[in-house]
Amino acid sequence: MPRHANAPESSRPPTVVELLERVAVERGLDFEPPPEVIVEALPALTQIVERLTDRCRDVQERRWLAAALAALSHHVQASTLRELPMGGVLNDMPRGVGEWPDQPGNEPRGVLPAIKRGAK
Repeated sequence: MPRHANAPESSRPPTVVELLERVAVERGLDFEPPPEVIVEALPALTQIVERLTDRCRDVQERRWLAAALAALSHHVQASTLRELPMGGVLNDMPRGVGEWPDQPGNEPRGVLPAIKRGAK
């Protein structure tokens, strides 16, 4: 079976700290160390999730646990996005964001900002 590009080099599963480092790179947060409050909370969060995982009776329940954790992650991430008034204009965005590159040098670069949408 081919290895995924992000698969660990060793046969042991990656630690939570190693996974945190990978996720930080994926989300563009690897330019700074994680906040101390997160580092301090990580062991307790890991224990809670491991206890929940131990209570799962099968693979399907672990998938649901993973889905619930992903939903929590999304919930926290969504709370970091700024509100955009409905019908508002992105007039405070950097040049090139939200524009079609009609001229050379107007191409968006890097990660485009996500905007939290209002509840329906």
